[in-house]
Amino acid sequence: MTHDIHSIAERYLRDLASGKAPFYSPSDETEICNLADSIKEPVVVIRSQSPQYLVGFKPSGRPVYSHDLKLAHTFDSASSALSDALTKLKTYGESPEIMPAVWPSNIWNG
Repeated sequence: MTHDIHSIAERYLRDLASGKAPFYSPSDETEICNLADSIKEPVVVIRSQSPQYLVGFKPSGRPVYSHDLKLAHTFDSASSALSDALTKLKTYGESPEIMPAVWPSNIWNG
């Protein structure tokens, strides 16, 4: 069994080196989405249904949303807090998106 794994790995590496394995290469259809202009760009988390602007999380972990963009929590675009919030939202079945913050929130410490 170990011999089979080594043979498959050897064949895989040989195919990659020779260019005979186009199915191993990355897709040409990869879409790159510029989320913000710089690392310090403030962004807010939104969803498609109303209310749509993420304000924060309850102590239970459930997300809280508002109709008012002025109440939305603002994150740095490359922060771990944003990543944690998006991960938490996905565990609740949300489909979050981010957009540039167009209103200066008091919560953002930029």
